[in-house]
Formats: sequence, structure tokens, C-alpha cells
Amino acid sequence: MVEGKKNLPGETETMKLEDGFDALDALMGCLSQSEEWAYIQRHDALILKAEDVLYQQLGRVKATDEDFFGSLEDAISVYNGTLNDAAILYGLRMAVKLFYAFGKPLEMSRYFLEHDTERGVGVGYSRTV
Repeated sequence: MVEGKKNLPGETETMKLEDGFDALDALMGCLSQSEEWAYIQRHDALILKAEDVLYQQLGRVKATDEDFFGSLEDAISVYNGTLNDAAILYGLRMAVKLFYAFGKPLEMSRYFLEHDTERGVGVGYSRTV
């Protein structure tokens, strides 16, 4: 119960794990349907090259078996959507991990020191990117 408010549940009383999944599902939908993502898919050189190769091969299939072509195209679309979802989830997890690490500069420094020592480089080692 929230103090000072009668009959209103507190945040912990109303939040359920499933609510997080609903929010994540909505966020993923927004990201995968955004104008920016659509632009990237229409202009990224690697995506366009892979798409061209795929459709060349699909054209060969379509010429021999139209029904099989349709089911194969559907399967590729589902597979592509699944890859997009996995990539979004991975990106979000990495963002959360990085956010956590950047908020702990002393622990991050200690981590680098320990790992540098394990590699035998010690203090004074210059990191290059």
C-alpha cells in the first residue's frame, strides 16, 4: 500500500514478471517496425547484397516449382523475423550489461587490473582499441 494514499497498491504489489515480457514484446515490435530499421534494411550494402543472392536463388526455385517457392519464401520470412528478434534481445541485454558496467567505474578498473595481471601485463599497460 502506498503511504498517504488509501487503497492504492504499491508498485511491487502490482508488478508481475509477465508485465515485463509484455513491455519487452511491445518494445521489440516498435524497434523492428521503426522507420530507421526500415531505412537500414533498404540501404545497408551487406543486407542488399545478401538479399540479391537470396532472390537469385529463389528465382531458380520459382521457375521449377511455384508452390514450393511460396512455402520456402514463407519459411525464410519467419526465420528472418526470428533472427531480428534474437538480435534485438541480444542488443538490449548488452546495453543493460554496459549500463551496469559504466555505472561501476571502480569495479571496472579492478576487473581490468585483475585481467591484465592474468595476461602478464600489469600496471602501466596501455589499452589499444
